[in-house]
Amino acid sequence: APIYYSVLTINADGTGSEYRTTDTVILDPGDPNYVWLTDPALPGVGLRVLVKQAPEWKAAIEQTVYRVRQRSTPIVLADVRQSR
Repeated sequence: APIYYSVLTINADGTGSEYRTTDTVILDPGDPNYVWLTDPALPGVGLRVLVKQAPEWKAAIEQTVYRVRQRSTPIVLADVRQSR
């Protein structure tokens, strides 16, 4: 997907500002079999690893859907799938 960044800088005394936009680039998502593994205790330490096999989830994710009157889309409350 194309992406670009816009930056607005304002002088501390308020006398001026500058607006810049980067060139648009298209990011290559890369190989979907590679993932970024992080350590919650040391978030600065990360490692790119190759996934050998996708997990076969045994338990379903807990999920509830609330359909609200006068609202076009439902409200969905869902659990998070994570390791233990």
